[in-house]
Amino acid sequence: WQSAWWKRERVGEYFPVFSKDSAALQDTLKARNLLPTVSKQKVHPIWKRALDSVRIVANQLEATLLMWSVFTAGCAIITTTTKNK
Repeated sequence: WQSAWWKRERVGEYFPVFSKDSAALQDTLKARNLLPTVSKQKVHPIWKRALDSVRIVANQLEATLLMWSVFTAGCAIITTTTKNK
């Protein structure tokens, strides 16, 4: 074996253990813009109901099944579409 071209040197902890409510953790997440922001806009109740229904159905399906279903439907639409000349 060849000698390692890169050697790790421990400088310190990359991300130490924090509790969920730790002020240091909150500051770190804010500094990296990783905290979810609260939307100031109200969502129309019809859109909320529609999107909630879509989320419920999508969460019950396996992701690959959903992906292949959409792909197959798209292929069927493309192949059955005729152009009038």
